[in-house]
Amino acid sequence: PSSGSHTTRKVLLLIHGLAHSSRVFWTDTIDCNFVQYFLEQNYDVWVLDHRASANYIREINPDDRWDDIALADIPWAVKTIFNQVNQLSLPGEERHVHLFSHCIGAGAAAMAVLAGKLNYEQRLKDGSFVQRSMLASFVPHAVTPWLHASGENRARANVWAWVKELEPIRVIEPLPYRNPEFLETIYDRLAALAMTADERQQWSSLRGF
Repeated sequence: PSSGSHTTRKVLLLIHGLAHSSRVFWTDTIDCNFVQYFLEQNYDVWVLDHRASANYIREINPDDRWDDIALADIPWAVKTIFNQVNQLSLPGEERHVHLFSHCIGAGAAAMAVLAGKLNYEQRLKDGSFVQRSMLASFVPHAVTPWLHASGENRARANVWAWVKELEPIRVIEPLPYRNPEFLETIYDRLAALAMTADERQQWSSLRGF
């Protein structure tokens, strides 16, 4: 952070979405990324790589579910940050966490909030306790906490739940690597149809392709 006491800085947690990692927030391919911008605004910035992060793609557990991110990963991250920044805070003067999340990170964060997993017990002056949120604000991007999905979206979800179990697409590798299998090459070429020239150049220099 550029200035100010650490006790007065706002606290920000960034949570990524599907098929990428926290690098989306601190990429070095632009002049000022998300993390740099908020550091310059005098925020304490934290990033989370949850269990679906592309950084862990070689160790992905196929039994992990969206619920695991919502009920374990995100509550752990928020609680860890909240406890860390409030080590010296008096009751009622805690610094709460601003949360920005994208894609499945946003959906999982909404699930965590609705499940009460991001609350803590605040001690009042009379010695009693009350449930408070550890969040100061919550911005879900791309996936919002809709409680009732449309019929079209339910149909899409059910069809994909069946299709994704078919053997040819059971595992989709989001990171490029040498000597891929034939079907992975087909998936990659289809996905590349939407890739810009700038994105091609970035991946080429990074991966040596």
